[in-house]
Amino acid sequence: MSVEKSSLDTPTWISLLRHGTPEGGSRYRGWQDDPLSAQGWQEMAASVSRHDPWPLIITSPLCRCADFAHSMGKEWQAEVIVETRFKEYFFGEWEGKTGEELYAEDRQRLVRFWADPLNNPPPGGEHLEHLNHRVTAAWNDIIKCHKGERLLCVVHSGIMKALVAHITLTPLTHLSRLVFDHAALVSIRVDEVSGQEIPKLLF
Repeated sequence: MSVEKSSLDTPTWISLLRHGTPEGGSRYRGWQDDPLSAQGWQEMAASVSRHDPWPLIITSPLCRCADFAHSMGKEWQAEVIVETRFKEYFFGEWEGKTGEELYAEDRQRLVRFWADPLNNPPPGGEHLEHLNHRVTAAWNDIIKCHKGERLLCVVHSGIMKALVAHITLTPLTHLSRLVFDHAALVSIRVDEVSGQEIPKLLF
């Protein structure tokens, strides 16, 4: 009698890679589409060099993620999929400004955002509940469409925070407490148990 292989034997392995340092240095960049700096390319290359090539890459459409993803796709002969829902958090009127500039302009508003970004979004910025909805929807689609596969998602700090918060059940009010450096790499194993997908962080 043949026995169907358990899905526990074929977990889905998803790695999240934050982009490296962009041209112009650290700032509330959001949807501003600055390219990677030479340093940023080196940072990302160093992060992935310690791992076997991924056969599938899913990337944000912004060039600080997508340029590296497409370059690695060619090198590894991997499929590259652009996921528009992985675009960075939109900072509204804060787009392109540094923390120092915002601190000088409106210290209290910036401090309130750091303390509770859910209830204190930037002026004209995206609400965290909207970010959470689009990011988790993309995540669920990826798990559904790529069960048992190994893939790399090249994304932004805000996207990594939202995904890790979703997996660890961290409240959106605490999102600022999650910090991921440029080119940070986080691995996630997703097992199917009794028909339910169970993700586990593997830092």
